[in-house]
Amino acid sequence: MSRKRRRAVEDDNQSANAVARKRQYTEEDAKLAKIYEHLASEAETDRIEAAKELISRLDPGNSSTSASAEKILRRLIRGLCSGRKAARLGYGVALAEVLRKLYGPGSQLIPEFTLTAEGLLSLIVECTKPEAKAAGQEKRDHIFGRLFAWQAVLRSSISVQSSAPEGKWINVLDLIGNLALFTPWLREECGKILYEFAESLNADEHGQRRARDLMHALKTNKLEKTPEGVAVWLSVRNRLPDSVLPEDVWHKKDPLCTKERRSLAKVMKGDLTSATDHDDGEKKPVKSGASQSHLHFAWLVVINAVIQKYSKHKGGSASTDVSEFSKFWDVVIDDNLFSSTASHERKSWGFQLFSKMLLTAPGWVLPAAFSQNLMRSLINQINDKERYLHSAAEGSLKAMKSRVSREPELATAIIAGLLSEHGSINFDKVTKTKAVENIMALANADAMVKLVPLLCGLMARPGTQDEREANSRRQTLADLLVAAVKTPRAPDSFISDGESWRDRVVTQFVTLAYFVPTKVDNISPSPPVSDATRAVLKVRLKSCLKHILAAQPEDPSPHPVVNNIRNLSLEKTYKLATQPDEETLKVAKQAYIALDSISQRMTGAGGPERSALQAFRLLYSFALLELYNGEPDAVSILEELQLCYQSTLESKKAVDTSFDLLLEILLSLVSKPQSVFRAIAEQVFATFAAQLTRDGLQSLVDILEKRENLAGQQELFDQAGSEMDEDEDEAASDVEIIEGELESGDEDEGESSDAESSSGSIASDDDSDGGSDGSQDEVTEFERKLAETLKTSKFQAGDQEDGDSDEDDGSDMDDDQMFAIEPALAKVMAERKKLADKKKEGKGARETVVNFKNRVLDLLSIFVKQQHANPLALEVILPLLRLIRSTPTKQLADKASGVLGELIDSAKKKGLPTPPDDGSVWTLLKDVHTEVSSKDASKLHLNACSRGSIFIAKVLIAQKDSSFDAVVDIYADTAKKCRSRSRMAQEFFVKWDTWWPDAMKQK
Repeated sequence: MSRKRRRAVEDDNQSANAVARKRQYTEEDAKLAKIYEHLASEAETDRIEAAKELISRLDPGNSSTSASAEKILRRLIRGLCSGRKAARLGYGVALAEVLRKLYGPGSQLIPEFTLTAEGLLSLIVECTKPEAKAAGQEKRDHIFGRLFAWQAVLRSSISVQSSAPEGKWINVLDLIGNLALFTPWLREECGKILYEFAESLNADEHGQRRARDLMHALKTNKLEKTPEGVAVWLSVRNRLPDSVLPEDVWHKKDPLCTKERRSLAKVMKGDLTSATDHDDGEKKPVKSGASQSHLHFAWLVVINAVIQKYSKHKGGSASTDVSEFSKFWDVVIDDNLFSSTASHERKSWGFQLFSKMLLTAPGWVLPAAFSQNLMRSLINQINDKERYLHSAAEGSLKAMKSRVSREPELATAIIAGLLSEHGSINFDKVTKTKAVENIMALANADAMVKLVPLLCGLMARPGTQDEREANSRRQTLADLLVAAVKTPRAPDSFISDGESWRDRVVTQFVTLAYFVPTKVDNISPSPPVSDATRAVLKVRLKSCLKHILAAQPEDPSPHPVVNNIRNLSLEKTYKLATQPDEETLKVAKQAYIALDSISQRMTGAGGPERSALQAFRLLYSFALLELYNGEPDAVSILEELQLCYQSTLESKKAVDTSFDLLLEILLSLVSKPQSVFRAIAEQVFATFAAQLTRDGLQSLVDILEKRENLAGQQELFDQAGSEMDEDEDEAASDVEIIEGELESGDEDEGESSDAESSSGSIASDDDSDGGSDGSQDEVTEFERKLAETLKTSKFQAGDQEDGDSDEDDGSDMDDDQMFAIEPALAKVMAERKKLADKKKEGKGARETVVNFKNRVLDLLSIFVKQQHANPLALEVILPLLRLIRSTPTKQLADKASGVLGELIDSAKKKGLPTPPDDGSVWTLLKDVHTEVSSKDASKLHLNACSRGSIFIAKVLIAQKDSSFDAVVDIYADTAKKCRSRSRMAQEFFVKWDTWWPDAMKQK
């Protein structure tokens, strides 16, 4: 038969066989195909169920055969070479379980199944061998499939069982090691598989034999001094005796030995160019692994081993542990991954490792982690978003915050690391973050007990002799201590005998702000505290006291602070930085006598008397503090306070005018820019609100009626008249107040102090066009004077040609002429600057008046809440309505409306006022209706008038039911007057019509 004919016959036979095989596809094959499909599913539950069903088919009861078992093995191994979906995960799990089923000690033999260990390994190699013409990706898929097959063999545990034949399963370790050696980009994955195998070994004799096999595989493939080899070595050394480890690889068979740190550092960063000795004496370099952006798993193995090694010495000195770990960290991590020559890849590993440490390492390890090179890299990367490793550095900050949120007591170690000599006291400022502040907010009392003395020590000795830098660092530390006092999660806890950490903060501020040491020692401030820093510390002290007062409402007094000042001034080691004069010392002595008297009386006092004593102690203490601050009005305040105290508490019968005098003191406090004085005034006013007289109320109302301009400021604070004429004054009042600028005196908190009490933003309802026109007029006038000075023709002969004007523009003047006009030009510029200063003064004056009115409204709010049933509370209504109508500041109008609402709501819940004479109430109702007919009334004003009118009507009708008809008559008269403004006033009458029918039904 010819070759051609024979080939045709063979092709026909192959076609016939193909058709026969196609016809043999059974229902069982379809079920298997479905199982294999589910093994590649991305849903884990589908993969597990498919693996279970596949394993069940190998049970002898299911008539499984050798051919079917081998077919399943072959199909699973080939499936590992697929990159679709989750095929490698599903097929890998299924293969491990099938191997355990077929080769495990409890397996039931399948008839005629003779595939041995060598046969299985050969089958894996055969099924994962790529074709000769396979493309690059296809080759990689087959290599991955082989790796996952070796992993399945090891995970099945069949190679570590004592019944496993010697020499049969050792080949798989050599095969994995060989794959790692010649496929560098898979070395880490191979190392993970070998590491998992090492972790599965037991310490028995069989486990030791397998460990020797493993170490032999590492040495044979020259992997013992690679990151993967180090991880496997440490795992074996931790679980098994040192006898299983080979000699002459690591000193004392310990990669963590102090003598091996430099070598370990090179190995861990992937520097494998150093040769490894082999039995034949030849030194062959090992190829470095593939470049990876993620952290190699061996780093975490090494770090955990080091932590475990040095934590074993906890029975000894804890400092030794930290010191040894710190040395290891500096050599292997800091000098290795964060050196100035380290690549971005290495630094990325370092930041990832640092983040892992921050999240999981024991607390005693953390201080050593904030090393020099690391902190330099962290600061450089975090303060510039364009840096390559900015996100990695941010991840470290997030890890710090996350750890402290779980373990607040670790805030001390982390903040100390950020502020250490390797970091920066100005860390937040340098990095443009709030990392330290945010971590501080999460700290608890245990952390504060350790952290506050640290910060106080740094404030005394900020680590620099440069005065400017020392001032900056001390201010930063002062801000951190204020933030610590404000921390809600950190209640007071005692540092030493009777001194809480908050007391330590206050003591530190007092010591540095008011005193200088008489002798220099190891704890003296270095460099000496400057006057500028003292001023800052005094402001920060007030801020601390404000928050301490809010946290201790049962005894709100800074009495310990002034006592501390008195005690330190009597010591020989300190002296006051500013020595007061004799008159001041005399007033201070009288104030201390009064404070001592108050403290004695408070011992057995209770109820209203104790509250009054607390209020006076609060006032005395802060007035004394202002005295030491050098405030000029502190002496007069203390003298007036002495009169109030004597007439209110020391005399048997209180004088009616005593509270009026006390109210004047409170108003002088609220006029100060710092918000702490507002808090004091509010606390004291709340204590004596019931004693407010009509004259006292009128003094508050008078403030609300002042104009919000320079003239109003002069009336409020008795300032000398300004040279500004009425037109200039009105122009100054047109300056718009920008949100956030109002009352910025409380600089220590970085926010407007009035913003805490004022709802809404501060804006002006005035038409700004007038201000713009005035400004333009000033510019025109300035140009005219300038032109006259330069003797130009710009403002001469308006019909002159432009060309003629250009010829005489002053550009041809010689030097003598220029020198001649210089005095006149300087005069014109001075006038221009004077106008600008006046405008700025007008704007500042308006802000001051608005702030003062805000704080008066705060006091009135306290009054109406407490004294809602007091007939005097009714007299607040009309001034509030007038303020809403007349103020150009929307925020003030809103706040006044809110105070009116508080009066109405409080009276509704707790009881209406009961005036003894309703004549004044009727007059008040008519005055409110007069407000409705005002031409400049706004919608907010009309709404407030409606609420006030209905409230007054309630009071009158509650007194006499017959008052209803008279109230209706007043509403009718008002309707006639507002006929021309029916649209604006419609809501006023609608609310009345809505209210009175329901009110009458309830009668």
